[in-house]
Amino acid sequence: MKIIKNYIYNTSYQLLTLIIPLITTPYISRVLGSYGVGINTVTNSTIEYFVLLGDMGINLYGNRQIAYVRDNISKLSESFWEIEILRILFSLSSYAIFVIYILLFPKYKEYMIIQSLNILAVSFDITWFYMGLEDFKKIVVRNIVIKIISIILIFSLVKSPTDLAKYIFIMSASTIIGNMTLWPYLKNLIQKVRFTSLKLVQHIKGTVELFIPQIAVQLYQVLNRTMLWIMISATVSGFYDRSDVLVRIIVTVVTSLSTVMLPRLANEIHNGNLNAVKSSIYKSFEFITIISFPMCFGLSAISLKFAPWFLGKEFNQVGLAIILEAPIIIFIGWSTVIGAEFMIPMNMNKEYIYSVVTGAICNILFNIPLIYLYGLYGGIVSTSCSEFAVLVYQLWIIRKKLSLGKLFNNIFVVLISTCVMFIIVFSINHYHPMNALNFLLEILLGILVYFITLYIIKPKLFTSMKKSIFDNR
Repeated sequence: MKIIKNYIYNTSYQLLTLIIPLITTPYISRVLGSYGVGINTVTNSTIEYFVLLGDMGINLYGNRQIAYVRDNISKLSESFWEIEILRILFSLSSYAIFVIYILLFPKYKEYMIIQSLNILAVSFDITWFYMGLEDFKKIVVRNIVIKIISIILIFSLVKSPTDLAKYIFIMSASTIIGNMTLWPYLKNLIQKVRFTSLKLVQHIKGTVELFIPQIAVQLYQVLNRTMLWIMISATVSGFYDRSDVLVRIIVTVVTSLSTVMLPRLANEIHNGNLNAVKSSIYKSFEFITIISFPMCFGLSAISLKFAPWFLGKEFNQVGLAIILEAPIIIFIGWSTVIGAEFMIPMNMNKEYIYSVVTGAICNILFNIPLIYLYGLYGGIVSTSCSEFAVLVYQLWIIRKKLSLGKLFNNIFVVLISTCVMFIIVFSINHYHPMNALNFLLEILLGILVYFITLYIIKPKLFTSMKKSIFDNR
């Protein structure tokens, strides 16, 4: 039951970080316009590089390390302060580099300075500690109020294109305040330590190793926006951002299980229970397959009408972009199981690095010609190809450690059920206008058709799901 609760909490938390853009997107897209959205996109994308530098791989590394030592209060306390002090030093160094950058490249200076609050927010982010303890409830509950307040402020204060700075400030400030609300709980979870006895250096190698794949991931999550801005315009970069945000909201739901399982499997590996780890991987992979396929095809089935209805007619191009990017829901879902649930807990850092770097290289190689030839859609296809490359490399690396046959055991059953669902939902969407009621009905119909078809083809699959990873934990 703890896994179920943590999956729900983590999914809620991850969605919470995206829920404001989702709720406010139709409003902001219309109030700020494509130009305002474009400026927000390019300035936020630039700041993300400095946020990444400030994090320096600590979110993944800290999560795993806390899971290793959580049964020893003394080591837990020391590890927390060692890792957190490193995080503060990294984030302050990153902000210093940002100051130099803004002096050299002052374009959109006002907006960039406000966005830089996100760099400072990194110092206060200790979600990795609670994830390592498998305590996802605190992360969610303490942030809900902050997010709700920020939504209210956006609708109250952002009224025209001239309010772009207000919008950016509200988004950035909510992040830093939300991170700070997690600190009061620490007094009951860790004990006092002698700061002179802390050994920060021992963590640098591990954080840097996991920082490298984060750089690579950032390349094909942020670089595409930047390149579309440089090669075409900020408006087109904004189109890419709207598509990417909507698709990655679905990705968040799919990958939340792996975030929950990482500390659990790291702890199992630390205790020598390798067979239990492999069994969990197979069940996680099957679960991700069952939920990622209908989400990918379902989103594609409604996107052509959904995008202009949800975002505004000005964003009509986003519909096709979503269809082209939707496959990453499956690719990232699978690769996250392999990477976050197997490679990282098994300390296969180099292999994990190589897999993500492979995706980054593919992204760079594909980006320039595809964006040049096909603009927005070229950048989207480049993203999908990059995520596919990561998956293929990881499958090749683990082929002798895990059975690929067991991983893909029910893929054809799921694919057939998904195709039936897609044909029905796409047909209904094509012949009916998009509105809130039809949108909800199409989602419910898609879910119903998918699971009924799945049950008709292979009813035993539902029996297997009852004995899934959740019930075993």
